[in-house]
Order: sequence, then structure tokens, then C-alpha cells
Amino acid sequence: MLTIPVEIRKSPIHGYGVFAVTDIRRGDVVWMYHPGLDRRVGAEALKYCEPRAKEFLLRRGYINPAYPDTIVLCFDESQFLNFSPPHLPANLQLGGVQDGEHMLLAACDIPAGDELTVPPESDADYERKVRRE
Repeated sequence: MLTIPVEIRKSPIHGYGVFAVTDIRRGDVVWMYHPGLDRRVGAEALKYCEPRAKEFLLRRGYINPAYPDTIVLCFDESQFLNFSPPHLPANLQLGGVQDGEHMLLAACDIPAGDELTVPPESDADYERKVRRE
């Protein structure tokens, strides 16, 4: 669940993105897994769900590299977080682990209006997703 105010807008990176509404300071927690709201979907459920649901989960969820047989689907706007372009560093970074998931921290000061971007190591499905974009 995102811990800061954001808005969803058309992204210059890909589709829609998550944009900061207020300034974010380096080191601030931007996202953390929230049990009961964010969902973990196991490989068995993914294997047997209908194709449209599977595509949705693979597009909007992420795969924690520590648990490659599970997709995490965030219930809020964080579904729209994009990876940074290959030539630029992400402005979010992995932080400590809580409830089995890394928190996302601001890797630098992020001014209001900037798109929030996640690093490749945050999603074991990075290569497939980047090829599709």
C-alpha cells in the first residue's frame, strides 16, 4: 500500500504511471505490503484461472524474487508503478522486509509531480515485462 499521496496519470515511460502529489524526502517509506489488502496469488491459482484473469495478474502484479511461485497484487495505485527507463536509475529502492515483502523507499528527494519508478530487482518478472513494453 502506498504511504504517500499520489495520482495516476499518463506516463511518458509506459501507459499510466504513479506521480507524487507532494515532495518526498530521500529515505521515506513510499510503499509497504499491507496484509489483508494486498494479495498473494500462488502458482496453482494462476495455473487454473481463466486467461483474462491470468493476464491481469501478470501485468499488474509483481513477483518477489524470494518467492518466484507467487504473484503479489497490490490493491491500490501501486499497480501502475513503472520501471525506470534503462538509461536512468529508479527513484525508489528496496528497503527492509516486512511481512515477507521489501518496502520501497525514496532513493533520492522526489519533487511533487515526478513519476515514481521502481528498480528492476523489485520484480522477478522484469525481463518479460520490459520485452512487452
